[in-house]
Amino acid sequence: MQGSRATRVLAVLLLGGACLPLTAPAAPAAAVPPAAPAAAVPPTAPPPPPPPATAGSGDEISLAAFLAEVAAANLDYAAARFNVPIAEAQLTAARVSPNPQLTVGTSGRDLTDRAEQREPANNDAGIAQTIELGGKRGKRVAVARANLAQAAATLEDFFRTLRANAATAFVDALTKRRIAEEKQRSAATLDQLVDANRKRLEVGDIGEIDLTQSKVDAQQFRAEYLAARSDAQVAAIGLEQQLGRRIAPGAAGQALALRQVVPVGSLEGPARSFDPAALLAAAVQNRPDVIAARHALESARASVQVAWAMAVPDANLSFTYQDNERSHNAIAPAPAFSSIGLSVGFSLPIFNRFRGELEAARQTAGQAEATLHGVELRAQVEVRQALARYQLANERAAQFQGGLLDDAAAVFKAKLFSYEHGASSLLDVLNAQRAEDDIRLAYLDALDERAKALIGVEQAAGTWNVDL
Repeated sequence: MQGSRATRVLAVLLLGGACLPLTAPAAPAAAVPPAAPAAAVPPTAPPPPPPPATAGSGDEISLAAFLAEVAAANLDYAAARFNVPIAEAQLTAARVSPNPQLTVGTSGRDLTDRAEQREPANNDAGIAQTIELGGKRGKRVAVARANLAQAAATLEDFFRTLRANAATAFVDALTKRRIAEEKQRSAATLDQLVDANRKRLEVGDIGEIDLTQSKVDAQQFRAEYLAARSDAQVAAIGLEQQLGRRIAPGAAGQALALRQVVPVGSLEGPARSFDPAALLAAAVQNRPDVIAARHALESARASVQVAWAMAVPDANLSFTYQDNERSHNAIAPAPAFSSIGLSVGFSLPIFNRFRGELEAARQTAGQAEATLHGVELRAQVEVRQALARYQLANERAAQFQGGLLDDAAAVFKAKLFSYEHGASSLLDVLNAQRAEDDIRLAYLDALDERAKALIGVEQAAGTWNVDL
């Protein structure tokens, strides 16, 4: 009779733990009322449940809020944004024409003779201006404008990659948090099994070896939970780098006061369908790296025009004014007078005709065109790869959603029922429990793979429509 009562105690405790949902933490064993009268079995307090998978003081954050904060506070992105104003400053510099040159001087000062015998001195002033010919300024501005457009597109492509990496890190942290919760549920279930076996041993229903075996497995599950919890916390802390959160120098103690990021969201969203032709067209037309490559080609072709213009000599225009003092020299007297001069100079393209610069510009333009074709091809290949990866990940996740989780739970219940009636050993129950745990973890891995594959599709196409 006592064995039958203890068996019912074990059934209630284990079935209560086995029927917990995938994402919910396990309920403490003390909350399950015993089916047998408490007077027949001395009360034994169950071990405390494992601590929660994430810190209770953490800041819960969704994927959308996380990405918005990444865009506003990520330090790498903040540094990359400087490239655009730098390119704008270079455009301003390209619009500038050469400055004029002002010359003021005196010459002919006689240091030998004095008074009437002194030779007259000359005081002069002049201004010179280089006039750019061949349209150098306009072509130089065209290069700078193309460089500015390329810098803006490159910055957008930097954020495209940053957003995908941040979203992938978020999904990874969320999955590891879910794994830690699942490990916590399993550890709590094994703690309940240990408590039930301890009570059965006291009434003589099982031997000491069953209790010892259940304790060993419970400790193993608890160790796996602690490892999973560590992975979850490390992944959550890694999200703070994406958010640009820093600790001020000399305030290392503030690290303990930082509220840990807790990613929240659902990985069980519905499957998405895509039009491959539309994604390929969007990638080739709208991906920022493709647009940046196009602007790089525009800049290279404009540089060819600049090289042609450099072969045209600039004109150097100068104007001078000279004031000659009166000469009192008895041998060569002369009155005071003033004079002006105007001259135009050109460099003769004899030795340097800028042939090397022109050829280098042409080759650079050819290289930029080949690079553009390569970037377009890479975009197409990445879209096709991402679509294939997402479709396969979708099929894998669908296998679990088709009843595999329920089948694993049914097997565990069947093994437990057999153990209650003496038809199965404790080892069979433990193996069934571990098999169910493995199936649930594999399901989480499939959901993680599908979510990351979806991020890959959006990144490859240059679009973004991801939410959890």
